[in-house]
Amino acid sequence: MRRWAGVAGVAFVVLAFAAQLVQGDVPSTETGDATERFALFFADEDNYSRAALAAVLGLVGQFAFLWFVGGLWSALRTTTATTTPSIVVALGGASFFVLGTLEHLVDNVVGIILNFSESGGYQPDPGLALTLSGLAGGIFLAAMIAAGATTLAAGLMIRQTAVFPRWLLWVGVAITVLSLTTIPLLAFIAALLLAVWVIVISAEMIRRAHPEPGEAPAPANPPT
Repeated sequence: MRRWAGVAGVAFVVLAFAAQLVQGDVPSTETGDATERFALFFADEDNYSRAALAAVLGLVGQFAFLWFVGGLWSALRTTTATTTPSIVVALGGASFFVLGTLEHLVDNVVGIILNFSESGGYQPDPGLALTLSGLAGGIFLAAMIAAGATTLAAGLMIRQTAVFPRWLLWVGVAITVLSLTTIPLLAFIAALLLAVWVIVISAEMIRRAHPEPGEAPAPANPPT
């Protein structure tokens, strides 16, 4: 099952990048003419379907992330004892799932409504779109703090168990420090590091044959 968790981790990273690419060049909320830019953005009907597709890709990616975290937590728990880091991995991963899902919905909700509304049935409000985009940015920062807690706690467990490469602890530390600044550019860098972190662990999950706790390894030569 952990191999499938590794596949889910790779799928999460691929879908997260795909969602950003599909969404297109969404205007920045920090420019003086942001409202006018959002009005022009939603004047293009192609952006409606792009927003809906980006939301779907993002949500499916978050579903995959949840399975990845489940496999990670299972691989790191080598005993039945519950420790603080193991609790943080579970809670942090769940928080990232919830916040990440919310971010994808809030960031694309105007485009989704426009995509499924009848012609002329809904007129986009550029000011509302600007506000929701800013809110989605704030949710992203919160999600990255949850990711930092998850990677740091997992890194501490990795250092103890050596189930995965120990240098992943320092990647987790970097993700945590960058995310806690709540500076968008640094949080974006942390997100890129998170992608690397997930891919490395996923590759290890796929490569290795880790039996689940209580399971016996599969025999090398099955009986005939």
